[in-house]
Amino acid sequence: MEPAPHTLQLLWVQAPDSSVSWQLPPHKVVAVEGIAKACREVQQYSFEAIVLHHGLLKDAQLAAAIPIFKKRCPLLVTLGAGSAEARALGLDRCLDPERMAVEVQGQLLGAWIDSSRLGQKFYRGKKLFTEVFEGAQGGLLLLDREDMVLRCNRRGAELLGREAAEIEGNKFYYDYTLDGIDRLQTSRGAVLELRARSHGAGESRGVLITISNVTDRIRASDLEDRLAHSDRLASMGQMAAGVAHEVNNPAAFVTTNLEMLLDHLQVLERGYSYFEEELKNPVRAQEIRQELSLDQLVDESREMLHDNIEGLSRISAIVRDLKNFSRIQKEAVEMVHPNQIVNAACNLVYNQIRHRAQLIKEQGNVVPLAGDRGKLTQVIMNLLLNAAQAIGDEGSENNFIRIRTYIDGEWIVLSVMDSGPGVPEELRDKIFEPFFTTKGKDRGTGLGLSLCADIVRQHGGDLRLFSEVGRGSRFDVVLPRDTGLEPVARAPRPKPAQVEGQNRRGRLLLIDDEPMLLKSYRRILQPRHEVVTVAGGIEALDLLRYDSAFDVVICDLMMPHVDGPSVYTALAELAPALQNRCVFCSGGAFTSRTRSFIAGIESKVLEKPVDAKLLHETIQEVLAQNEESLRADEHTPIPFQQGPPTRSLS
Repeated sequence: MEPAPHTLQLLWVQAPDSSVSWQLPPHKVVAVEGIAKACREVQQYSFEAIVLHHGLLKDAQLAAAIPIFKKRCPLLVTLGAGSAEARALGLDRCLDPERMAVEVQGQLLGAWIDSSRLGQKFYRGKKLFTEVFEGAQGGLLLLDREDMVLRCNRRGAELLGREAAEIEGNKFYYDYTLDGIDRLQTSRGAVLELRARSHGAGESRGVLITISNVTDRIRASDLEDRLAHSDRLASMGQMAAGVAHEVNNPAAFVTTNLEMLLDHLQVLERGYSYFEEELKNPVRAQEIRQELSLDQLVDESREMLHDNIEGLSRISAIVRDLKNFSRIQKEAVEMVHPNQIVNAACNLVYNQIRHRAQLIKEQGNVVPLAGDRGKLTQVIMNLLLNAAQAIGDEGSENNFIRIRTYIDGEWIVLSVMDSGPGVPEELRDKIFEPFFTTKGKDRGTGLGLSLCADIVRQHGGDLRLFSEVGRGSRFDVVLPRDTGLEPVARAPRPKPAQVEGQNRRGRLLLIDDEPMLLKSYRRILQPRHEVVTVAGGIEALDLLRYDSAFDVVICDLMMPHVDGPSVYTALAELAPALQNRCVFCSGGAFTSRTRSFIAGIESKVLEKPVDAKLLHETIQEVLAQNEESLRADEHTPIPFQQGPPTRSLS
C-alpha cells in the first residue's frame, strides 16, 4: 500500500473521561475534547479525516453530530476495536493502535481518504447524470447487450405511453437500427423517431436510444403546402371582395335604369289611355293597338324588366355572400341567423352541387346567435363542398345533400348529410387532424376540417361526424345558444318621424367615382330634387370649400385617393352640419378602417345596388331629420358661401 501523498489534516476527538492521546506522525493532528468542541472546530476549519475515541460511541450527542461531521469531512473513523455500537452509527472503519503500527495506521488512513474522495466524486457524477438523464427534453433509454432496458427517463416513458417501472428490466419491444433512424407510430397517433448509438465493448456493450416526437416535423412539409394554399385562399378572398365591389357598381346603375324604365312604361300606359280618348273612336284605337301589338309589347317589356331586376337581385345576393366569404381577417362579432348562414353558403357552392346531387334545405325555427358571419359561412360552405366532392362527378337523381337546421335543447344544430360513400372507420380518427386529406395536393380543400372544427370551437361548439360506409356521412355543427361571444355595440341610428304623404324637396350632393352610377342616380332623383354630382372625393372637397348649402350628401364609401371616411372627416372643418346629413353607399367595406368607420357613425349606410324606393325613403328621412333639428335648435340653413366660380359638376 502506497503512503499518503501529502501531510494529512486530522481532527482527534477525545472522550472527556479518557486520558488516551493519539498522534500520527508526520501528519498534523488537532486534538479536542468532547463532541461539542469537535462540532465547533469542523465549522471553522477543514480536515481530511475525523478520528473519534471509541468512548464517544455512548455519547448521546454523537448521533446528531455525525451528519455535521460528514458534511464537512470526507472520512469518519473510530480509534479502537470495531463494535456493534460503531456499526449501528454507520462507522465501519476503525484504527486499532494496539494491533497496528503507526506507519500502518497512516497508510490505511490515507487509503480510506482517497477511497472516500473517489466515492464523493462518484456520487456527484451519478447525481449529475441523473439530473441530465431525467431532465433531457427527449426520451432516453439505456439498453444492455441483450436489449434489456437498464434505465428509462421520464420523457421516454411519457412518449412510449407507459410507466418507467414497466419499461425498465424488460426487453425493448421496438425494432431499431444501430447508427440509423427508425420511426414508429403510437396508439395515440403520435410519430416517434428513434436513434440508436452503441457504447462500450464486449461484456459492457450497450445501446443508447434517443426518442423524439416528430409528429409536427413530419407534417411540416404538408403544412407549408397548406399555408401556401391558405395564402391563395386569402388572396381569393381579397379578389372576391374586389369582384364584389366592381360588380356592385354596374349592378347599381343597371338596376336604377331598369326601375326607371318601369316607371316610363307606366307613363306610356297612361299615354295609351289618353290616346284612346283623343281618337274618340274606341274601335279604331283597338285596331291600332292590335295592329301594332302594343298591349303585347308592353306586357312583354314589363315581364322582361321584372326578370332583369330579379336577375340583378340574385347577382346582388351573390355579391353579399362573396363579401362574407372575403371576411377571413378579424371581424366584429354580430348577431347572425343560422338560416342566413346556410342560405349564403348554398348560394356560393350551388354550381358545384347541382350537377352532382339534389340540394335539400330543411330549415327549422332556430334563433340568432352571436358569431362571426364570414367564418361560419366558410364552415358550412366547406362541408357542402366536401359532400359534393365525396359524391363525385357522376350525377344521379338518387344523389342528395341535405342541410338541416334545428334546435336541440340549448344547442343549435346545422347538419350537412350526403349520400356519398362514407368515411372508412380507420380514417375517422384522423379526419379532423390538421390538414388531413384523402385528395391530391393539387386539389383545393377549402379550409380543411381541422380549421372548420377550430372555428366551431371558437364559437363554443363542436363539429361531429357520423358516417356509414356505403350509405354516406353527416357532419353536425353544434353551437350553443350562448356562444360566449359579445356582439360589437354599434352606435344607435335615430329614426326621424315620418310625415305621412309629405314629399320634401331638397338640394342633394352625389359623390361617386363611377360616372354611370352618377347618371343613374341623377335620372331617378332629378324629378324630385335639385341634384349636384361630383366624380370622387377630391372634387367633392373642392366644391364644399365654396358651396356647402346641401340638404343631403350621398357619398360612396370606397373611392380612390379620397374615400368616404376622408370626406366625412373633412366635413368637420368645412361644414360640420353636413356630417349629420350624410348617407353612405357601400359596395363592400374591406379594410378595418372602413369597418370601424361604419360602426362608429350614426349616418345611414345603404348597400349597393341601392333600391330606388329605399333611396327616396332615406332622403326623405334625412330631410325630415334636418327639419326637426332646425326646429329644436332654432338654427338657420347653412348659408351659401361665396367663392370663385366653379365648373359644371352636374
